Amino acid sequence: METTRAATPRSPASRDLGLNAKLLFPTRQIAEHYYLPLIYTACRTCYSELTPEDIFERATSGQVATEKQQDLVRRVIGSGHGSTIEHVVFSFA
Repeated sequence: METTRAATPRSPASRDLGLNAKLLFPTRQIAEHYYLPLIYTACRTCYSELTPEDIFERATSGQVATEKQQDLVRRVIGSGHGSTIEHVVFSFA
């Protein structure tokens, strides 16, 4: 029996809808520096003896390697716990 791969849904962004949006917040620098540590903090808070403030400080200061943060976030999201990424917000105009 031959198996077929399900087609990946096309993103609505792949079409030109005549919309023009500008990212107001966060700046690229803020997103790159703080958003992974913020999601990492959300993932670690339930199972850590550290406070969320301490987890976030360790993540943003480099005490927790970026790769380690990414690995945990991937595992948590991969297990179906998407609520951890609800803590990040982007504002467009």
